Amino acid sequence: MRAGKLNKKARIKRLGEVTDPAGGVVDGWFEVGKAWCGFIGLRGGERATAIGNQSTMIGTVFFRYTSLTKTIQVGDVIVVDGVEYTAQSPGVNESMKNESITVAVSVD
Repeated sequence: MRAGKLNKKARIKRLGEVTDPAGGVVDGWFEVGKAWCGFIGLRGGERATAIGNQSTMIGTVFFRYTSLTKTIQVGDVIVVDGVEYTAQSPGVNESMKNESITVAVSVD
């Protein structure tokens, strides 16, 4: 993977227990980490509507394979350029060489 293709900074968020201002524990979004990424958008006919809801598969986000990116799960939120994308697939190590991670994403 060429570093030039990883031209956007992504924040990865996951739903879990967080501490509220009063010191209690509630379910909420917390940032897992940040990583450089690339984004490939799908064109008109390639977009697929998810069954059972209104989200639309709009593209893929790819990262270098790291201890952070290999843990991306379905439902995680990946924020790129201020847009929140929902992971529709876990992080996939396509080459099986631990070089890159690809995640299918949608916008709700």
